Amino acid sequence: MDKNILAGLEGLPEEDKNRMSAMIDHLQLRDSLRMYNSLAERCFTDCVDNFTRKTLQKQEETCVMRCAEKS
Repeated sequence: MDKNILAGLEGLPEEDKNRMSAMIDHLQLRDSLRMYNSLAERCFTDCVDNFTRKTLQKQEETCVMRCAEKS
């Protein structure tokens, strides 16, 4: 967790610090998952257009890789 955030918790009792720390960790995880899911959805939507095969075609795979690198 960010040390600046923890510094703002200095005056709180230990139990409250732990609760706030857990809440902040939860929010950071939630935001990371949202960002990951948004990236995956955008790259899939932009790059994959052929659903006749189980695997990605070469141009789809290249598109997905480039899309993920840009983001």
